[in-house]
Amino acid sequence: MLSTTWSRNNVTIVDNEISSPDGATTADKVVETSDTGNHNIIQSPVLVSGVVYTVSVYIRSDERRRCNFYEGS
Repeated sequence: MLSTTWSRNNVTIVDNEISSPDGATTADKVVETSDTGNHNIIQSPVLVSGVVYTVSVYIRSDERRRCNFYEGS
């Protein structure tokens, strides 16, 4: 769940609001607040050198048309 494992900046998260790719209503919805500035969610996991990680993201538009996804170390 995004609401418990991700930091938020100018957004609210509604748990289990949207149908996920498998059809179950388990996808979370990220909603911008009316605040100005960046609206984002952030997770900073501790990674181990030499280990291969895989990230999978399913993003669907609702009120917005753009989403940026960044990976950085």
